[in-house]
Amino acid sequence: MVDKPNQKELNRSREGRVKERTPTVSRFECDEAQGEWCDFTLEYDSNIPKVLMLSIVQEAVRKSLIQQIPGIRSCVYVADEKVQDAVTGEEVKRAVIHTDGVNLEAMQKYGEFINPNTIKTNDIAAVLRVYGVEAARQSIILELGGVFDGHGISVDRRHLNLIGDYMTRNGTFTPFNRNGLKGNVSPFTKMSFETTLSFLKDALLDGDWDDLTTPSGRIVMGRLGKIGTGAFDVLTRLHVKNGKNQVG
Repeated sequence: MVDKPNQKELNRSREGRVKERTPTVSRFECDEAQGEWCDFTLEYDSNIPKVLMLSIVQEAVRKSLIQQIPGIRSCVYVADEKVQDAVTGEEVKRAVIHTDGVNLEAMQKYGEFINPNTIKTNDIAAVLRVYGVEAARQSIILELGGVFDGHGISVDRRHLNLIGDYMTRNGTFTPFNRNGLKGNVSPFTKMSFETTLSFLKDALLDGDWDDLTTPSGRIVMGRLGKIGTGAFDVLTRLHVKNGKNQVG
């Protein structure tokens, strides 16, 4: 059985490596367990007229790497931030870390510090890759709701659910813009959204046709859409007189 090296042995080992790489360091100590402090002594020749410690520290900081997570460029810690509780729906104050960049796989390794069940990101592609299409759909709905709420606009969540369903109907997520509508079979639907002339030109060159089954296509032609009250026809029975149908 081999005993683990104690704090002093680790300090001596690191001190030897530091002195070997940096001759001007005469003494070096650090917190090997928590990494909270570092104490060292620099010795220079007496003939040196001036030592600018600021430039030395800046150069050392640029070369030092404490810890790095791929995809995360920077982060900001907020001790008390108002967030919505996922269970109760109420606003509560909790410690939050805001990051520039996303790495959901790496965050799962820090379960002792970060609750993986409360991670939120606006990177829909990352959510789809790690958690699946249902999680991506929910992220889309939350992001859309946050955009409208930020401007004080109240939108029924059923409308946002419909957008989320449309964007994830193929098992992935489709942009809700003219590029996402390129796969639509209805030329009138594409023309009613954006870049009307471009879609019209493509429809003419490709020989596309529209059977007017989509709501947007029927609205363009001034016809009632086959949805809601327009999804069915109302027929009335003709009056019968003397055993014969009366017409007119």
